[in-house]
Amino acid sequence: MPLSPHRNLLALTLAGPLLLGSWLAASGASAQGYRLPADQPPARQLNADSHQIGNCTVDLVDTIELPAPEAGVLIFQGMKEGARVKSEDVIAKIDTRMQEMEKKVATYKYHAAVKRANDDIEIKYSRKAQEVAQAELEEVEGVRANFEKAISDPQYRKAKLEAERAMLAIEKATNDLKLALLEAYVAKGEVEAADLQIERRTVRSPFDGEVTKVYRHQQEWVNPGDPILQLVRMDTLRVEGLVPLGKLSPAEVKGCEVTITAKATNGVEKATGRIVSYNPVLRRGDESQRFIVRAEISNRTRNGEWVLLPGMDATMTIHLGTGGVATGSNSNNNQK
Repeated sequence: MPLSPHRNLLALTLAGPLLLGSWLAASGASAQGYRLPADQPPARQLNADSHQIGNCTVDLVDTIELPAPEAGVLIFQGMKEGARVKSEDVIAKIDTRMQEMEKKVATYKYHAAVKRANDDIEIKYSRKAQEVAQAELEEVEGVRANFEKAISDPQYRKAKLEAERAMLAIEKATNDLKLALLEAYVAKGEVEAADLQIERRTVRSPFDGEVTKVYRHQQEWVNPGDPILQLVRMDTLRVEGLVPLGKLSPAEVKGCEVTITAKATNGVEKATGRIVSYNPVLRRGDESQRFIVRAEISNRTRNGEWVLLPGMDATMTIHLGTGGVATGSNSNNNQK
């Protein structure tokens, strides 16, 4: 006898491993690397013009206080101030024994639901019972056709009722199997939810960074939102400077490549990057109106330590024509 359509659906939907992957691996969820403007290939220069800005400040691009997502005891927190981490590194773990037990219960429920969804014995029995009841009804009808008084009306109605009950029993068994399939879906969702609760109690680094402050230690109790540690990004920094509006427009500098020169302990350090944004609110200076530009630059290490540090004073050289639109002088030359 061929399998019913819901059996084929069941085989397709419930196939695969029982234990499900974590939330970060399933959703999606793998994190894509952040492609910085400073890492993009250099643009073709339209001209050799440049503009230099002094009194710039080196600052952080990313700084975050990693919070505890759930309440519980920190069973792991091995980070100290100055530690360097990679993106997705485990920062801390909260006790998950209760969630592990809930997952075990959900897994047993899933096994039971799958077994019930695959059990078609009731359907087979109902079909056999219907065949017997239909045969008995046909015999009763045959006897009544030949000997009208041999079988009373109540006896006939009872035989007919039994045949109809057997037919309805097949329909009920089929519906029960469909409900069992839905229960399997629910149980599978409970297993996934338990996995998510376990993963939520693992705190991971959102980017490559350095620990600058530790607020909670191992075996301490945390509540949702309590900061565990402070993490800053050092491989990419931000530099801000003021550009006179009378000399350059925001459209001319946006997206341009820049060279940053900063005074360090061992002399002058240089870094390259790109202007990523500007503040449209002008600032009035002694001589002209100026607007703030923000560039992101690539930092590097020497002897294991970062060359550029937040708070350093720097000079920004904007290489015009490498982003945005051409400068005014170059645009006039192109029109001639």
